[in-house]
Amino acid sequence: MRNLTLKLPEEMDSRLEEIARKQNISKGQALKKALALLSMAERESQQGNFLGFVRQKPNAAEGDFEVVGRVSGL
Repeated sequence: MRNLTLKLPEEMDSRLEEIARKQNISKGQALKKALALLSMAERESQQGNFLGFVRQKPNAAEGDFEVVGRVSGL
């Protein structure tokens, strides 16, 4: 496994620290998750798909979702 030295703006580092703390993981693990998500978004984008946010419809059957947002710029 390779090591990586990374310089982040203080605000971004604080956000990374907060995410890692809330998920009870290291900052390195949080960055690995972020890279996996970015990789997935790129792969899906090449197939004409989009990364988005969904929620289950109220009083609906399991798996019945509605789209509530689309992520752009990734």
